[in-house]
Amino acid sequence: MNTVPARRLGGAVAVLGVAALGLFVSNPRLGAQQSAPVQKLVAIDGILLRGTPATLKPAVARYWERAGQFQSRLTLPADAAFPTRSAFGKRQEVERSLFALFDVPNAAELAAQFSREVDILYEWEGMASSPLQEAKSALAFLNRHPGTPIAPFVHFFVAHRYVCADEMPYGELKGNQKREVAEGVQSELALARRTSHPLLTFVVADLTQRPRCNDSLDMPR
Repeated sequence: MNTVPARRLGGAVAVLGVAALGLFVSNPRLGAQQSAPVQKLVAIDGILLRGTPATLKPAVARYWERAGQFQSRLTLPADAAFPTRSAFGKRQEVERSLFALFDVPNAAELAAQFSREVDILYEWEGMASSPLQEAKSALAFLNRHPGTPIAPFVHFFVAHRYVCADEMPYGELKGNQKREVAEGVQSELALARRTSHPLLTFVVADLTQRPRCNDSLDMPR
């Protein structure tokens, strides 16, 4: 599998790693071809979390069980332009991750709703404005669906995009914008911590402790 840093200019999304189980790599930046079990890691949006506690094993097993049941509800228009077609696999990966994470009766609908409505660009091209665009669209999603059960994940998604924006090599954040993004990371992570989901709790804590846009699958921890 390609490591995430090889796609750094395209961005990344967060990862839960569990050493004992083969889990989905669900990174919208890498595309649908990366949907096979890879190196016993779960990816939910370029941050590898190795050494997860044994107490998470049931949650990880349930994640994989649900991932195996996933069927996308997204459709690609026949006349879709190149950017839309290129981003479609990434949308389906986000959809799959959400379905696997949220074990609720309408999970398929919720996962498709978020993946359909939020901006997911096929490339970031190293521009800070690209992850900021995705973050802005996710916040707009929360405004339209204030009671959504997936809100903790969406807040995590926004916080992660803010972190990535600050790491992009082009369109560097400066002054007030840099400060606002830094404050946004903290406020969105605080909202994400309200989850009771054990896997999200773990990944939010990890990103809080060590903010970064992505990891390599083979980097030491």
